[in-house]
Amino acid sequence: MSLSSDSEDEQQLPGQQDEEWEEWDGDEEEDDATRSLFCDVVLPSPEAAFEYDATHYGFDIRQFKIERRLDDYDTIRVINFIRCEVAGGRDPLPALVASAQQQQGAAAAPWAGDEYLTPSLQDDPLITYDYDEQQQLGQELEQLGISSSQGASSSAAAAAAAGSSDATGSSQQLGRQLAALSAENHELKLRLAALMDAALPAEVREEVRAAAAADTAAGAGSAAAAAGSAGAGPSVRAVEAAAAAAAAAAAAGGTSALGPAVGLGAAAAAAAVDAQYFDSYSGFDIHHEMLSDKPRTEAYRDALTLNPGLMKGARLLDVGCGTGILCIFGAQGGAASVVGLDGSARIANCARQVVAANKLDAASGGPISIVEGRVEAVEGIGHDKVDVIVSEWMGYALLFESMLDSLLEARDRWLAPGGALLPDLASIHVAGASRAAFGTSFWQDVYGFSMQPIADELAAAAAREAQVVVRPVDPSCLTTPALQVHTMDLATMSAAQQDFTAHFTLSASSAALVSSSEAGEAASSSSSSGDSIEVAALVLSFDVEFSARFCKEHPVTLSTSPHAPVTHWAQALLPLASLVTLGPGQSLSCRLSMARSRARHRSLDISLEVSGPGGMKAARIYSMEVSSISTGSSSGNK
Repeated sequence: MSLSSDSEDEQQLPGQQDEEWEEWDGDEEEDDATRSLFCDVVLPSPEAAFEYDATHYGFDIRQFKIERRLDDYDTIRVINFIRCEVAGGRDPLPALVASAQQQQGAAAAPWAGDEYLTPSLQDDPLITYDYDEQQQLGQELEQLGISSSQGASSSAAAAAAAGSSDATGSSQQLGRQLAALSAENHELKLRLAALMDAALPAEVREEVRAAAAADTAAGAGSAAAAAGSAGAGPSVRAVEAAAAAAAAAAAAGGTSALGPAVGLGAAAAAAAVDAQYFDSYSGFDIHHEMLSDKPRTEAYRDALTLNPGLMKGARLLDVGCGTGILCIFGAQGGAASVVGLDGSARIANCARQVVAANKLDAASGGPISIVEGRVEAVEGIGHDKVDVIVSEWMGYALLFESMLDSLLEARDRWLAPGGALLPDLASIHVAGASRAAFGTSFWQDVYGFSMQPIADELAAAAAREAQVVVRPVDPSCLTTPALQVHTMDLATMSAAQQDFTAHFTLSASSAALVSSSEAGEAASSSSSSGDSIEVAALVLSFDVEFSARFCKEHPVTLSTSPHAPVTHWAQALLPLASLVTLGPGQSLSCRLSMARSRARHRSLDISLEVSGPGGMKAARIYSMEVSSISTGSSSGNK
């Protein structure tokens, strides 16, 4: 399993002080193709997407931003809120209309959560779009007498007013064009579905066919509606009526025309990712890597074999059993019954053979049985309840790959009241690090010659691309103390609690200031003097604990800190958009958000906002994705 990251950057150049956070910095050379906020139609530019959404759905994000007086972050939240709702099969229009009509002091907007700062669509041009020029349009709206309290519906009215020189004569032509575009759009969707059907694994083809069928039905209805309106043209009342109907359908437990096709498409995509995810663990290289990770494997061994008070006579479930080593440790520790559950058919079969080879299977009188299937799909495991659940679920930066969702569902389905979860506690830690953390010091001396330009280019690429780099970090590269920013109690938490936002301050420690002029090779790139340090990246590590709550005889802590023995998880590095230098008494204020991606199954979205000396402010969005390749990343985790 490998990961990639892509981002939209917002950074302030040195010397620019007391200014607002800059726009997300897009790449002018990139394709401007933009997907509609409300469907899968792709338009040639953001402007075309704005017009399409205003015409078809009565909503223009540019106008909404002006009317609601949204800042850049709120605009990003609204865009991601809409995309998340559509991806989930829900119609966002009723919420947008209702929010636009709310009075001051009303309930918080539905997009107010920080989870909507993470992009729902990769490289979304609507997020990087420059909305400042729309201020003039807002002034023109006021001159036309359209008040901001009209909300989303006034966007359509503004579009109608702007093009009303011959509205009666053009409405019929517009209606015919809409009907043709709608029909063409759904024909293209069907062709795409056919291509996906040919490319996807057999186990997800039926879901894709269902998605295509639902989309065909939705497309026929949409085309008919467009054709029927050929003599009327778009109107504000029609938009409001559609929003009200969608709201009524939602209240009655139904779905809007937006929902079925989009929702099923998302389900099929998630199934495809799951198929690829479990297939990635069907090979043996990744299991060799994990079994060779001594800190990881010995921590689980000690927890399962050195706590007889917990394990003796217990019923044990191993979620994601892989080759079965934790099942074997459980049997060694005295468990009366051990069930290994794995979603990869090939590895589940191999685990059975491993168990039989060690005469621990039922045929040999042993306690271990292996069940093939995903937690969410398997009907049973041979026990109504178990006493202990063990799982090695952790991913890069702890939460990547979202396996924790499956573990928590297994806990809720099968763990007996008072049962134990191993490990039961987890925490995420953050520290500042110098440029040396990226391993570029290699280029400073290559067979006696300097290749510093390559190191500089790598550093510049990290600043541009905001890669999440996974590599072991030398403790000498840390320039601030590590802070614990998030904790989880796996025995009691909900799945939603793995998504979090943390506010913290990183300060230059006196030890770092003193040692920065004495740290040899690492110091040469981390500071130019002994009275200041640099922060070029944040280092993310995690700890999991087999705590004394359940492991009373022998508690165990597995740490991925740079100060601990190296594990295959190493550490995750978040490069800052620009280098920060901290002197005595100075600090870096940070807000870090991590959330499971709503748009890309099993991916992790990370956003980081920092402010530092001299009015420096910057923000970045990172994404860790399944089945992608990124320079500087390593592979494997479960």
